[in-house]
Amino acid sequence: MLKVKKKQRFPLIGLILFLIFMAFYVITDNSQNQFFPFIAAITVLVLVFIIAPIFLITMARRSGVNNFISHLASPAKTFHAQSLAEMQKMTPAEFEHFVGSLFQKQGYNVRVTGKTGDNGIDIELISNSNGEQKRSVVQCKRYKGSVGESIVREFYGSFAGAAEQGYLITTGTFTEPAKKWVRNRPLILIDGHELVRWATRVTQPTTEKSGVV
Repeated sequence: MLKVKKKQRFPLIGLILFLIFMAFYVITDNSQNQFFPFIAAITVLVLVFIIAPIFLITMARRSGVNNFISHLASPAKTFHAQSLAEMQKMTPAEFEHFVGSLFQKQGYNVRVTGKTGDNGIDIELISNSNGEQKRSVVQCKRYKGSVGESIVREFYGSFAGAAEQGYLITTGTFTEPAKKWVRNRPLILIDGHELVRWATRVTQPTTEKSGVV
């Protein structure tokens, strides 16, 4: 099966490389022949409007549309840690990808927004339930101290009405007012100790891949 797939790819890849070579050749050619600009224009049009769409459609069909889009949108890289000390040594970006990878292991499509995230949303999650897609958002706080009510309120305000659920995850702790404020709201708080238990649990072979439990 693998040999068949490779043989199917070679004609398309070869054609793309040939067209790129032709475009480069005719553009850089110094002859006065007016036929070369015409060839260059046709070659570029074929690359942009025929070859590129075929390639994208083929990739989407092979990997699934959702997974392909997720791949283009910065899916979580895998970082390993099972202690608070290891997590707190991570950079903020590494910690976001680490948290994203935990959700990935539980079956979510993950998009790590990083510095481009709006209103403190570091990660976007897509899950499928009964044929419907559910969007959730995550904010990561690589803290050693406590996350207070004001931060929780601000994060909730950033996604209320735009996502079905939020997760605020920290390596530190949450103050009691913060814990009280989220009651009866679609916002889950995960402190450092729960995060360690979660990271340990999802790496086990018997871990179920649905939600944070």
